[in-house]
Amino acid sequence: MIAVVAYPRLDVADTRAIEAIRTALDPQARRIAADVTLVFPVDLKPEDVATHCAAVAASSRPIPFVIRRAMARREPDSAGGRVFYVPEEGAEGIAALHRRLYDSPLKVHLWPEPPYVPHVTLAVDPDWARCEALAERLTIGARPMSGWIDTISLIEIRDPRVVTIAERAIGTSIAIVPFEDQYQDAFARLNKAWLTEHGLFEEADRAHLEQPRKSILAGGGQIFVAVDKGVVLGVCATIVQDSDTIEFAKFAVAPEARGRGIGRQLTAAALAWARDCGARKVMLLSSRKLDAALRLYERSGFIYGPLPAHVPYSSADVYMEMTL
Repeated sequence: MIAVVAYPRLDVADTRAIEAIRTALDPQARRIAADVTLVFPVDLKPEDVATHCAAVAASSRPIPFVIRRAMARREPDSAGGRVFYVPEEGAEGIAALHRRLYDSPLKVHLWPEPPYVPHVTLAVDPDWARCEALAERLTIGARPMSGWIDTISLIEIRDPRVVTIAERAIGTSIAIVPFEDQYQDAFARLNKAWLTEHGLFEEADRAHLEQPRKSILAGGGQIFVAVDKGVVLGVCATIVQDSDTIEFAKFAVAPEARGRGIGRQLTAAALAWARDCGARKVMLLSSRKLDAALRLYERSGFIYGPLPAHVPYSSADVYMEMTL
């Protein structure tokens, strides 16, 4: 089973507020991060739709949206329902993207009823009165939440969590894909270049760069690769520290590709993966020499903390973390 979703890019505080509601009231919250479903689960293989999704993403434009209200919708053949945040500004653009994605080869799988409403699911409740009350309460107390739909993700529905097959930036041909051995040389080259440039390369880096499958993937981690027409433009690794903690590491963007939003796309993919894995915290070690990277982490919602007593890198003088 596959689906296509968009993880909305919102202010960090708004993302945390939505996830707090979902954690309490949506059974899917530990399975997938807050999302706007564009193609609902269907029994197809990723390769059946990957090329089509890429073409739609590349020929579309990022969609700004504003959420001002919540709504309740009854579940068919049920006494209960669901509660959504629904965008007003931007809703038609998201609906148009939904329609384009359901062109061939997905057209036969389009659900005619109920009518599509772009939304982020907040809660599922068997009591319809509680659904209505929650939607009213959230609307009355709401302040506008502005954001962007600027990527789409092709996901595979698995138990206990979804798996991202590919993430496509809207308006470009850049794809964020999982690591394959063909990307190992680029992973090492891009990371060694910036580490050496800033005088930060250490022996502790060597295992990750030379044997990423053994040092990162074998422990349950992942490496995300930004690819444009077969060319690797950026990489980012997530290393499992324990069942609750993921380390964000080995982040690099090719100098000629900087300024195209690739760092933000890689960060978003890594954070979505960490949430899908059930992690509660993402942490990273960095250096004060890396001003641009630190600004990206700050914008993404990481906060500074005290440097742990024992770290594997003598050059590390920055510790940051984010609670998921």
